[in-house]
Parts: sequence; C-alpha cells; structure tokens
Amino acid sequence: MQPAYGVKPGYYNSKEMLQLIDLHRTNADAIHFIADMLETGDADNDGFAELLRQNYHDTLAISRLIGICCT
Repeated sequence: MQPAYGVKPGYYNSKEMLQLIDLHRTNADAIHFIADMLETGDADNDGFAELLRQNYHDTLAISRLIGICCT
C-alpha cells in the first residue's frame, strides 16, 4: 500500500519534519496530511500544526514557515 500523498506516517525529528514539509510544500493535500500527523489534541502545543492547516494552499506561506523554523 502506498503512503497517503507520498508521506509515510511515523516519527520524524524536527529537522526531518521540516525537510518533509519542504519536500511537499507544493502539494496542499500532503501539507494538510502532515498537519494532521502533527496534531496532538493539546491546543497549547498544536500551534505549528494549526499554522500548516491554515496555510496549506499557500506555497509561499509554507516556505516562510520553513524559513522561520530553520533560523
């Protein structure tokens, strides 16, 4: 079975997650899927997942988020 949107579910460290998001930044469905993977159900800790979910159709916004996290 192929992973959904080319994204293999599982554990990713921070660097790997940013690389995964960068790799799929032009695929809105993949970004939304990644946001769902990141969601913990704890509103205090789901800020990044929420930012991805709010901006998943905006490639430029996703690139900016990656850039901010890498600095």
